[in-house]
Amino acid sequence: MPTLEIVKKLDKSIACVEFALRKLEDVIETSSLSGATSLSEASYTMVPIKSMLREIQVVLVNAAPISTSVDASAGAGTVIMEWITAVIDVCICTENAISNFSIEAGRTIQNLPAAVRRISTKPVDLFALHTLAIEMKTIQSQLHKIITNDDALMHLKTHNHVDATLRSPVPNIEEMALVGYEALQKSIIDKLLDPTIPQLLKVEIQGEAAGETALAQKIYQSIVVKNHFDVCFWIFDYMIHDYYFYRDVPEMFMAIDILRKLLITLEPGNSSDGHDEKVVIRRIRESLKVKRYLVVIDGRSSNLVPKIIEALPQGNNGSRFLIFHSTYFGEFIDSTVRYQLPSLSLEERLELIFRKPFEKIDSPGEYPPDVLSTARIIAACWGDSPMNLLLLSGHILFNQPFSVHDLQVLRNIAATDNFREFLTFIYNKLPILLRTCFAYMVVLFPVNYLIHANSLIRLWIAEGMIPKEDGRTMEQTAELYLDELIQRGLVHVIWVYYHNQADQPTRVVVLHPKLHDNFNYYIRTNNPLPVKAMLRDGTDIDSADYEVVDPANFHPSRRLAVRLPFEFNRFSSFEEGKIVRGFKYPSLHSLFFFGSVAPMMFYQFNFLRVLAVYQARIRFSKEDRACWLDGLVNLRYLGFIVCWIEAGSLGKKLSRFRNLQTLDLSESFVSGLSEYIEKNQKVTIVGPVNEEFGRWWSPVPDMCQ
Repeated sequence: MPTLEIVKKLDKSIACVEFALRKLEDVIETSSLSGATSLSEASYTMVPIKSMLREIQVVLVNAAPISTSVDASAGAGTVIMEWITAVIDVCICTENAISNFSIEAGRTIQNLPAAVRRISTKPVDLFALHTLAIEMKTIQSQLHKIITNDDALMHLKTHNHVDATLRSPVPNIEEMALVGYEALQKSIIDKLLDPTIPQLLKVEIQGEAAGETALAQKIYQSIVVKNHFDVCFWIFDYMIHDYYFYRDVPEMFMAIDILRKLLITLEPGNSSDGHDEKVVIRRIRESLKVKRYLVVIDGRSSNLVPKIIEALPQGNNGSRFLIFHSTYFGEFIDSTVRYQLPSLSLEERLELIFRKPFEKIDSPGEYPPDVLSTARIIAACWGDSPMNLLLLSGHILFNQPFSVHDLQVLRNIAATDNFREFLTFIYNKLPILLRTCFAYMVVLFPVNYLIHANSLIRLWIAEGMIPKEDGRTMEQTAELYLDELIQRGLVHVIWVYYHNQADQPTRVVVLHPKLHDNFNYYIRTNNPLPVKAMLRDGTDIDSADYEVVDPANFHPSRRLAVRLPFEFNRFSSFEEGKIVRGFKYPSLHSLFFFGSVAPMMFYQFNFLRVLAVYQARIRFSKEDRACWLDGLVNLRYLGFIVCWIEAGSLGKKLSRFRNLQTLDLSESFVSGLSEYIEKNQKVTIVGPVNEEFGRWWSPVPDMCQ
């Protein structure tokens, strides 16, 4: 059984389990709040199902990726593939059962009189609940067979050698981020569904906590919310706001890009690459004319919001906005409800710090008295900053048992009086390799950028940041590093869908803007890390775009990130371009482009080992003409992540890259590379989404729809 096929199947199974767990959590919440669970066995069956899915999730995450040493001749590959297939099948059955149940529940809600809906927004049809119970029993039986398949589990563990006790499932940190917000979540959902407010309503969640995004996602993905609204949009507002270092920096995407994504979601398969913004806005308004919609805006761009407002019809059908921050909406909306993230009680703060129920924190012998007393001081000082408490909890989680030095770090944190100093202590206590990987993310990627997790892992390896460890592949070690950053609260993981592919969720990670800005400042002022540059008009690099450094201490950067705004009607090219002035990087090791490829025809990159392009349209000529890719004789990693590529002669150029090890085409549409992909055996190729272009393409992702 080919290892690559197993790895692809494994990635899909991880996503399926994650999605099934989310659906299961939603339906447990819905049925429990309905007051009907005592009349059905569904809820009693769903609890052990959730537990078994969690167990499977740990096995899958720890097993990724499968080692190439899997012996296909001995049947290990077949056993693993059959086990993974069974996992995927049972997850699909779980999702279908819950979807059918939610549809029936939604019909019940719509058919009830308005007076009853005001009393309970979450009634459940008892017949649908009984049907769900029967299906859940079947699923429970299937899951039991999966987790007791010792043969498959033995092969997975044999080729992994990772102790599952060292890693906890990713949702752990997400659940902790919601501590103290349960009542707020219910209140916001009730307001969104309130039938007594037919006018278009804006609901704001105000605060700087790390849990604001997790709270909004929990609300957005709730079954009752999905059933109530005809269409839901989660809009990622890609805005670079690190103005301290970058002046006149453009946004990653323009308003027309987001608007076209809305239209694609409304009319899948029928949307054209319209260049006329007014036409796109008119089509969106027509599609939404009789629909009740929910729009969540993740960000606060002053340029994007007015265009979105213009595209949305104003009616009295109960449509809603949900935003994280106070955003100017002009006179479009005169009805606004604001929710402030509440201050947490001392018990909730300590629960965040130690990640366990309050009554178990004082268990004798688990934590030294000095640690508990210092934690209480920190909880009292930073009660209105749950983000700080989550970061502290990550530090405590990975620094047990406590030494005298660890206790002194806690005391130093307790004595801090500003956010940046607090973060400095946390960052300095990271293991050196983990600190390097995190700093790389902070410096390389723009603020609010959705970082493709698997591509990030491949980049870490290509950059030489991941050590070789006995019993683990480098991919497994890198996955452990990423998981630890997630569990420490330094990055946030979400699942998105590119190109409206509802059956292929993609794991992305993102840094909270407040963390990003403050760590960026600290890293830049204390460490000789990469210099980032911005092309303003595609031809010039202005010296004002560089970080100010002392010329006497200046060392040419080995890594450079060049950022341009994405334009859906513009193709980049490696084959032509004007001379770029002010480009002084003769020993460049790694080069990154965001939005499009800059014209650099007359520069030599003989030392370049890593080249990555993000979210761009790229066209190669059919003739094998000279371009600046030809000189990359030492290139090891080439990545086109979420790109549209008309390959043309690219396959011939790639065949001449004798040292190329990885070709990363994650979430990209590619034409003209089929022959190279099929015949090449030496290069690890992460396959594109599709070898054929659809009628539309957009680098902007969707949240779970």
